[in-house]
This record gives sequence, C-alpha cells and structure tokens, in this order.
Amino acid sequence: MYVSLGEILMGSRKENRAAFKKILLLLIITSCTLIAAGPPASADSENGAEPLLSKTPLEIEIAVNPDKNANCLKASERGAIKLVVLGSSALNVTGIDPDSLKISSEKNAAVVYPSAFIYEDISEDGFEDLVLEVNCHKMLVELGIRNCFCNSIPLNVRGELKDGSSEIKGTGMTLILPSLL
Repeated sequence: MYVSLGEILMGSRKENRAAFKKILLLLIITSCTLIAAGPPASADSENGAEPLLSKTPLEIEIAVNPDKNANCLKASERGAIKLVVLGSSALNVTGIDPDSLKISSEKNAAVVYPSAFIYEDISEDGFEDLVLEVNCHKMLVELGIRNCFCNSIPLNVRGELKDGSSEIKGTGMTLILPSLL
C-alpha cells in the first residue's frame, strides 16, 4: 500500500503516524552519526601527512621593556616600546615570521603590529632574541589599556613560524602608570 507524505503528515491513520515517527527517528540518528564523525578526512590525513599548523601553539617567552629597570609604561608615553621574544635552545627566533606577529590585550579585540624588528641577544644568554618595536601611544590607545592605572596588564604576542608548522604565543606583563609619575 502506497502512502503519501501528505497523508503521513496529516496523521489520517494511526499506522502512518507510527511509520512517520520511525522515519524521523532514523533521520535523527543518521544526522547525529554524521555530525559525531566530523568532516570527511582530507587527502593529506589519509596519506599520513600532518596538517600545516599544529593545534597547540608553541609557547614563547616575552619580555616587555627589557632594557629599563622597571617594567612599566606611563599612560602618556610616546615613541617605541620593546617587546622581546626570547630565544632559547628550544626556540630559534629567526624561524619566526615577523610579519605574522600581532600584539593584543584582554581589554578588547583590537591588535597592533610591530613597526620594526631586529635580532639581538638582549638577554645575554647566548641565544638570539627577536626584538619588536611597537608604537607605544598607538598600543596604549588601540588596546584600551591607557587608563588602566597601577594595573599589571598582559600583552599577548601571537604569530607563526616561517615554515608554517606551528603557531606561537606568549604573554609579557607591564605596569601602566599615570602620566604624572
């Protein structure tokens, strides 16, 4: 016996409603199974190749204003601030793509970019460091941290390695001082 979808939806017969519920349950189970399985595997994962970026970012150590006695910024400070990605035996900073680096804070979603960079052993530990120069006033205003007086503020640095194998991230802390000090 042929039953139209209209008859099932109208619920004209008790057995049609039962059949509709079974079909609906089968569709729900199939959908859930497909969602749980995730997206189809790519050709790269089938042949054993790793994805380009690792899922867990490589943690880097950041120093803010390392050449100053106190790690602080005045709210009215002009010029450049130094953020340093510290090199180590585990991290050769020349492998970092400087153009991918961005600085953010927890105050808002804005980011600022370094205006210049150099390689230098700032920490004097025998490992080259990546020294980033950032416009201080622009950073304070755009990241919304200019009025965070007497608070220690995290400056987050994110980027990736030149070979695209990993994302990098790190946080350096700085104290924001009122302009009068």
